[in-house]
Amino acid sequence: MQPTPPAAPALASPDQPTLPRADIPDLGTRTPHGIFAGLVLTEEGHTAALFLLDDTFTGKWQAALDWAAALSEDAHVPSREESGILFANVKMHIEPKWHWTSAQDSANYAWIQSFYGGNHDYAHKGHEYRARAVRSLVIQ
Repeated sequence: MQPTPPAAPALASPDQPTLPRADIPDLGTRTPHGIFAGLVLTEEGHTAALFLLDDTFTGKWQAALDWAAALSEDAHVPSREESGILFANVKMHIEPKWHWTSAQDSANYAWIQSFYGGNHDYAHKGHEYRARAVRSLVIQ
């Protein structure tokens, strides 16, 4: 008896932004969605294209999250994993300084990413760092 294969993730919801598989650009390509930074796996198990937006912010952690959310419905401050992908694939488009991620370490601390050396660290949420926004589009 063969094991049952895992169920495929459900298709993206109708209001979730998508990108046709045929439209996946080369890494670092500027598109109407932003600069293509690579592929990520969403929390729902979908493969998504990650795009770096041009906007830059400097401020405290919560203000950075609010700023990114106000840019567009699908914009956000990148997670630690997304920040690592940005460093690996499109760091030339990001100022080589520390940037906020959306990941908390504790109630008072959040993770930051160096776009100079690539390391992660955590910092008090009351400190001011840069932030970049990203969007991810589920691949259809």
